[in-house]
Amino acid sequence: AQYNRGLVELAAGRWAAARTALDKASAAAPDRPDAPHAAGVVALLSGDPAAAESSFSEAQRRAPKDELPRLGLAVARSDDAALRGLLGKGRAYDTAARVNLAAQLLARRQSDAAQKILPATDAGLPEAAFVRGQLAEGAGALDDASGAFGAAVALAPHYFDALTGLGRVGVARGDFAAARGALDRAIAIQPDEVEPHQLLAK
Repeated sequence: AQYNRGLVELAAGRWAAARTALDKASAAAPDRPDAPHAAGVVALLSGDPAAAESSFSEAQRRAPKDELPRLGLAVARSDDAALRGLLGKGRAYDTAARVNLAAQLLARRQSDAAQKILPATDAGLPEAAFVRGQLAEGAGALDDASGAFGAAVALAPHYFDALTGLGRVGVARGDFAAARGALDRAIAIQPDEVEPHQLLAK
């Protein structure tokens, strides 16, 4: 239950709550690598590579033959050589794991690698649509970004980061009515976050 809650908080961009739930899940199942791996993702996305390295190292200790923690460690350490080697093996990582890794890569500004490993379809995962939106926005493809962020919100209506992305892209496109609708929803979810307020002030 704590692991699933942690994933929900992760999808909503609530890093502290996600980390708390995942730490509890990790303690409750000390032999499973999934909770510390997800905690590593949270740490990367929240800008704490040292904590990410610690979490991925714990996941690797629990599952020495699993390559996902190695991938996480390569991202946390900005070890491009190790990352290229692991991605070059062409492993068929499961969809959720590939989405998580793509998010990690994107957080480290490695958009080309993120694009390569992101699944071809979102498979009903709001995180996949969100990462696709981030990639499109970064490439200046605002229509595609809007569609992807909208798909993420359709799958997870309280996805704060996706709503903020939808509002940000709406402002960039000059679609202020759509932007306001998305940003008002984002503020209702996390009223203390600054970005939606800043975007509304533009």
